[in-house]
Amino acid sequence: MLNVTLDLDAASIVADSIAALPLAGHCLALTTSLVAAHENERDKERIAALELELDTLRQTASENKELKTSIECLQDELTGEKDARAKEQQSRTAKSKTLEDALMAKTDESYYCDYEEKETHQRKEAPLTQADSYLNLEGFVIGPSSSGDLFDDPL
Repeated sequence: MLNVTLDLDAASIVADSIAALPLAGHCLALTTSLVAAHENERDKERIAALELELDTLRQTASENKELKTSIECLQDELTGEKDARAKEQQSRTAKSKTLEDALMAKTDESYYCDYEEKETHQRKEAPLTQADSYLNLEGFVIGPSSSGDLFDDPL
């Protein structure tokens, strides 16, 4: 009897299993759909994250382009400033050189004028001696003139 009971139990399990097969197939299809939907949801989340990252990269690229343009403009402006300062420095150097040359010429002229004035003044103040009458400043030996002066001074 035991054998028959077991067989009946086995037959009922098999019968239940066979009856449950369409239900199992449906559960399997539903599970597959749920897994696919869950994966699709994860894919949607990944896609949304990637789209957000792409937008961020586009914005960063746009900002970088704007920054690049701004940097180029600033570099151009800086180059212009450097060129202007270099020209201004050259102008100042040229003016300084011109003023220096003019000052040196004026100083030289002033020195020679002062020297001539001083020498003329010394000649007028200092009495001539007999030795002075025979030498003038250029080193020429001169003697008493025909008029009786100590020397003929063309000055």
